[in-house]
Amino acid sequence: MLILNPSVLGTVVGQDATVHDYAVLAWFVSSMGMVGGAFGSGLEDDGTVRNAAYGERQRQRWQKLQEEKEVWEEPEGET
Repeated sequence: MLILNPSVLGTVVGQDATVHDYAVLAWFVSSMGMVGGAFGSGLEDDGTVRNAAYGERQRQRWQKLQEEKEVWEEPEGET
């Protein structure tokens, strides 16, 4: 009700806007956002999604963990 004027919403739905109309609109917009986000993230590789979702500090932590993992792993064929 703060962003979308009740008279404008009422004109679109063909009746006076109610709280229910705003709730349905919020549900619809949220659902479409989730579907769009899921579709978009499905088109990207894991690295791109991770870079978009996490900050620089988290990327530094992952890089440090990966470097430590490489140090502790033995080359194949050696025991």
